[in-house]
Amino acid sequence: KCMEQDCAMSLASAHDGSGCRFLDDDGFCYSNANAQLWCAQNPADSRCNDGGASWGWASTGLGSASGKVTTWEPQTSVALYKKGKEVSRYGCACLKN
Repeated sequence: KCMEQDCAMSLASAHDGSGCRFLDDDGFCYSNANAQLWCAQNPADSRCNDGGASWGWASTGLGSASGKVTTWEPQTSVALYKKGKEVSRYGCACLKN
């Protein structure tokens, strides 16, 4: 299945830790729990792009999420937009659920 193992392996520490509230400049999750915690303490830092409280686990104090809501899973046929208009599609990508 599309990127199933890659998604699970690359985000294993995030699932065990804090979730994926903070993202890098490309919109990818900082999967290391320490990076998530650092960003929570330094939210104004330009490297910490906040996905919002629903992207962090409530159990860690970094958000309001519970269950699988913060997970990232393989997605197929994902639209790519430019200036509000669909320009192409990804065939397979590891994206937020």
